Amino acid sequence: MSVSRCAPLAWLASCLVFVPLAGAVAQPAAPDVRAAARAVWTASQDAVVTAQVVVKLTMAMGGRQMPAEELRLDVAATVIDPGGLAVASLNALDPAATIKQMMPNVPGANPQVESSISEATLRLADGRDVRAEVVLRDADLDLVFLRPTEAPAAPLPFVDLSGDAPVAVLDDVVVLLRLGRVGNWAPGVMTDQVRAVVDKPRPFVVLASQDLAQEPGQPVFTPAGRVVGILAVRTVQGEGGGGLLASMAWARPGNVVRVVVPAADVREVAKQATAK
Repeated sequence: MSVSRCAPLAWLASCLVFVPLAGAVAQPAAPDVRAAARAVWTASQDAVVTAQVVVKLTMAMGGRQMPAEELRLDVAATVIDPGGLAVASLNALDPAATIKQMMPNVPGANPQVESSISEATLRLADGRDVRAEVVLRDADLDLVFLRPTEAPAAPLPFVDLSGDAPVAVLDDVVVLLRLGRVGNWAPGVMTDQVRAVVDKPRPFVVLASQDLAQEPGQPVFTPAGRVVGILAVRTVQGEGGGGLLASMAWARPGNVVRVVVPAADVREVAKQATAK
């Protein structure tokens, strides 16, 4: 991910991808789980791609308009149908809402932050860059759907969300990765365990490690190859007074968590994206 130099707003937005990623590293899995993870990786690795976007950020505070800035972001995405429809994290691709939560609550300042995606490309597993467009956003689930502007000549590898795979605490799971520029876009895989299963108000799963390699937009499977869901971010506004302390409280681990949105929920929202 690249940002303009000496650009405070761009720097702040760039931090959003990394804030929820701190935590313990996953422990080594049992040999049978590792073997199953390799099989999942072999079968589905090409469905994990990179969404490359240019985001324009504007902010006004206390009636003063700050200069617009541009961010060039590379974030994980998962192709979920043969036509190339892909899902990623809305917070990762369009960070205005999260910036508002991070900004100090200074009385009278009333920060106004807006972001828009001016360019979007899907970098496929074979290295091709496909122009894309945003077709649907779901802020509640932290999902954004992108689709190639032209139908692909041949069906693309995709993750099938049609089968639900409920999991329980301490179950093993498999996370498929796609490295960025520094890793020459290589596919990757890691194992993890379920730390918690939340039922209300929205169902989601929390993994044990919160490992740096796990990025929102990546798919999570059972060792048997069934899809658990897509990694996303959930945030809540920190409580307390305004100012710097409030913005620091926002970044506490309890207020920013990477979660797995169940496949069934992603599938339901994707129906709307497909209809557009």
